[in-house]
Amino acid sequence: MSSLALATAILVSHAGTPAPADTSRAVIVARIDGSAALTAGLEALEAVEVGADGSIYALDGSTNALHAFDAGGRHRWSVGRRGRGPGEFESPVGLAWAPDGRLWVIDPGNQRATVIGQDGRIVGTRVLPSSFVLSPWPGRFDREGRLLHYAAPDNAGYEYQIAVFDQALTRGVTRRPPEPPEPIAHFQGVTDRGSDMRTPVPFTPRLVWRLDQQGRFVSAWTAELAFSRDGQPLGGPEFPREPGPPVTEVERRAAVEGLSRFVRLGGRIDPARIPARKPVLSTFVLDERDRIWAMMSRVSGETGTRFEVLSATGTHQRTVLVPARLDPFPTIVVRGDLIVGVERDEDGVETIMVARVR
Repeated sequence: MSSLALATAILVSHAGTPAPADTSRAVIVARIDGSAALTAGLEALEAVEVGADGSIYALDGSTNALHAFDAGGRHRWSVGRRGRGPGEFESPVGLAWAPDGRLWVIDPGNQRATVIGQDGRIVGTRVLPSSFVLSPWPGRFDREGRLLHYAAPDNAGYEYQIAVFDQALTRGVTRRPPEPPEPIAHFQGVTDRGSDMRTPVPFTPRLVWRLDQQGRFVSAWTAELAFSRDGQPLGGPEFPREPGPPVTEVERRAAVEGLSRFVRLGGRIDPARIPARKPVLSTFVLDERDRIWAMMSRVSGETGTRFEVLSATGTHQRTVLVPARLDPFPTIVVRGDLIVGVERDEDGVETIMVARVR
């Protein structure tokens, strides 16, 4: 398969440069943490979602529970625990709104999706075959009500496919995700049992893609702020490239420390391969209008998050500043004027941040 063409860069000011005139500043309207009337705190969040009324839903991978909160962050209900019976989850990785307004919890560990009403009652389950767990879940329901879900690879490699399931969950066409325009840098190793292992080199470019409402792949190579849809470049005239923010020595040491488990299992790392600068782009998400919310790489010490908002055709519209250090995982959600993501402190404690764009 040929690599995606990721030309026609759309460069805008990023962290550390003065904000342009078309800048909107979001305000935090709710913070949700382990004290929100939960029997256990929020840990290892796998996914967040937003309801039509502004309700917030959080899928906790540590307790295998789904928590619902109102628009003000007050706890409404919780459902789920580890297991294989009704109302139990084994490896929940994603949330998706079905056309009938019910929330699906994607649980590949049980090879099913659990369907939940907005009142927290379990409506039923649907068989959803899957031979492996992939987190974050890259799927969604498209505009025609079909479920887009990953399928097993054709070989023993790391690749996988996206399959289209109709409303009866009959599997239809299968498509391969886009390929990176150049090889992704990895550290590699072999475990004591002889298994190959690898992990990306910190701060090196990677390919990010999302599925839009028509099931098309929108993708970007994080070394530049340029987007493609099904291999066709988006955007207007090309702008000069700008480098990403520098990797500080503190960030470099923290990245090496974060690979300690990989090393203990048999991985080999070379700190000299960690680049001097971060990619321009950290990640991006699509809103309900398929607009692109590009999250720029953060300058060390910066306390907020900067988004460059582009239309579905790739035209730059505005800059949005959020006064919270949102993490790329779990996937940030933008619905209407709400931005919902997770902020982690130095100890790894997670807080769901709900911001409203003025």
